[in-house]
Amino acid sequence: MNRRPVTPAVRKRRIFTDALLLLAGAALLLLMLDVPIPYFTRQQALSATQTRYLYGPGAVLARVEEDTSVDCILQDGSCYAVCTLPREGLFWGQGTLDAVVNDPSLPLVPLPRRDSLLVVVNDPDIAEVEVLYYAQYSGGFHTLRQTEPLADKCYLFYRPAGQSNYHFDDDGFLLRGYDRAGNLIYESEAPSHWAEWWGLTIPE
Repeated sequence: MNRRPVTPAVRKRRIFTDALLLLAGAALLLLMLDVPIPYFTRQQALSATQTRYLYGPGAVLARVEEDTSVDCILQDGSCYAVCTLPREGLFWGQGTLDAVVNDPSLPLVPLPRRDSLLVVVNDPDIAEVEVLYYAQYSGGFHTLRQTEPLADKCYLFYRPAGQSNYHFDDDGFLLRGYDRAGNLIYESEAPSHWAEWWGLTIPE
């Protein structure tokens, strides 16, 4: 039995169909294996990350850019978030996102992450924010202080280099708020384990 000759138009249609099936199969495989998908723009990666974490979409209040990543402070109504997006060359990757619901009754609302700490200020008299933390393996108490917010109401602190054993999300910090004259007007409760477990005296 003789086969009918394949015309160029039929050949092109078959190649196109096979290519579509190959792309669809590759996309399905990536989804099943949960392989990170590279994005061409920061906005694409940010949108994908917010969708993954069921957040927002939030307005970008500020960005902190590093060589291989960027931190975005987001706001969606009363909910604030910090989203970290990794970057490799020309491509962006899906990142991580942590969020907190703001409580206007509290002067300072923290969002602790492993390497950073976002503080949302609700008291208009607070002009400076200080973080007191205890790094058990690197020499006791340390303070971080900022006199200007990174964005409206938002202060973002990073763990100093050389203290990789300390993590903000271990609930090991105390917050202080100062007015424009430098007077202390708010101090959060110290972690209970500082005194109960370690017998520490909190410095003023």
